Amino acid sequence: MSRRRMNMPRPEKPRRSVPPAMEWKGGTNPGAARVTAVGNRRLLVENHTGVVEFTEACIRLSSKNGPITVEGSGLTLADMRRRQLIVCGNISRVTLPGGGDPS
Repeated sequence: MSRRRMNMPRPEKPRRSVPPAMEWKGGTNPGAARVTAVGNRRLLVENHTGVVEFTEACIRLSSKNGPITVEGSGLTLADMRRRQLIVCGNISRVTLPGGGDPS
């Protein structure tokens, strides 16, 4: 017999939890850096002005506000464009200009 004939409720599907995104906007300056983290595996940085250092353990970027440092393991640049880039890997710490440390 089918579930409908027996009037049995359908089992609930387990809900997948999506990690919340954490965002830091550097002031109200339109050219200021903007950093968006999704979990601890992906980080989007917009309006950076260049890559200063790049290793698997540390990526240091420059911005109008000051240096942005991403620390972790297995860090890679998944996508890099003129003013934005995506850092992937196991991100353990992000240090922002002015001492902002959201991690």
